[in-house]
Amino acid sequence: MAPSKAKQTPDTGHTRKAYQGIRHMLFHNEIVLGQKIAYRDLAERLGMSQTPVIQALK
Repeated sequence: MAPSKAKQTPDTGHTRKAYQGIRHMLFHNEIVLGQKIAYRDLAERLGMSQTPVIQALK
């Protein structure tokens, strides 16, 4: 039997891209710590769906 992963992640490539995009925005003061921003708005700014954005923020 092949070993199974305990937890499956949706798409780590898109999640990593979202994470890097969010970091870039933070470092360039495009968003600030504590700022409230909707997942939808953040996803739009990054040009992707909300799922990888939510995963990146976790």
